[in-house]
Amino acid sequence: MDNPANIFHRYTRAQALEDGTLTSANIGDLAAVTAQHFALTPIPPVAVAFYLMAAMRAAARDGFDLTGIWHDILVVATAASNPPLNGNLARVFYDCLSNGPRRWSCTVRIGGHDQTVIIDIGPGDEGEPVVTVMTPHDD
Repeated sequence: MDNPANIFHRYTRAQALEDGTLTSANIGDLAAVTAQHFALTPIPPVAVAFYLMAAMRAAARDGFDLTGIWHDILVVATAASNPPLNGNLARVFYDCLSNGPRRWSCTVRIGGHDQTVIIDIGPGDEGEPVVTVMTPHDD
């Protein structure tokens, strides 16, 4: 698969947002919380993958605050992505592990359950920086 000519189909991030496999966290209910956690202007595109969004919505149906859950996930993501500033905070308190230069897996509480969440900072469809937050089932 080193040769781009061998790729028979490309499923883009834009297509995933369109079909609901990804949900934008830059618009709707999550937008204000997303904006609070990114000091960059403009805010990079941030998306929540299908299974994580489903778990967050299920917790909200059980009486938990959707934006509060998202806030907690972004606190963990911030701690994991900035080890010099946060020391061992992410590793000790959130059981975060680095899975590469811009990818972390952490344990967070969603509703009444612990959930492994993967935070991936990578290139988008056009090489732009994007953030995707997902569960191992989404990966």
